[in-house]
Amino acid sequence: GKAIKILLDELSAPSKSPTPPPPSPPTTTVEARNELTHISNSQISEDELEAKKYLKRGDIDRAILAYRRIRPLSVRILKLIGQLSADEKQDYDTAIECYRQALKMQEEAGEDIVDTLSRLGTVYHHCGDYESALQCHNRALSLYESTHPRDLNSMATSLTKISNAHRAQKEFKEALDYA
Repeated sequence: GKAIKILLDELSAPSKSPTPPPPSPPTTTVEARNELTHISNSQISEDELEAKKYLKRGDIDRAILAYRRIRPLSVRILKLIGQLSADEKQDYDTAIECYRQALKMQEEAGEDIVDTLSRLGTVYHHCGDYESALQCHNRALSLYESTHPRDLNSMATSLTKISNAHRAQKEFKEALDYA
């Protein structure tokens, strides 16, 4: 439905350049999907076109398989696989694997990692790994404060996610500190 249409829009987005992207407030899956711009179908691989076709039909498994065939595997494609795995399949292990691989690639390239950290933290939270979620969200918050000091929406979202992780662990005083 709507989630698949939004993913199709994201699939049409160009690969991000090695320079850090402008500040973005990816607070939800929908917002993260909408932050990329469109490119024409002639600029994407046959495997990506095939994946888009499967997504349009609602065949998430085949879409993921088509994405996995894309070489070289970019950060954008890894994040799409992670997002589909988490949101559509509740396959959090695959989502974590994809987000961690994307994070490693971004760190090695000196790219902005806050969106990937936030997504990874959210998946850890869904898995009940609140300590890992806290590590990701605290690191994302720190990066927002140092590299995107005017992105108050994203900082507020990180604070809320930190508060929620503390609350899930019944650490109510700490949760209130971040609420």
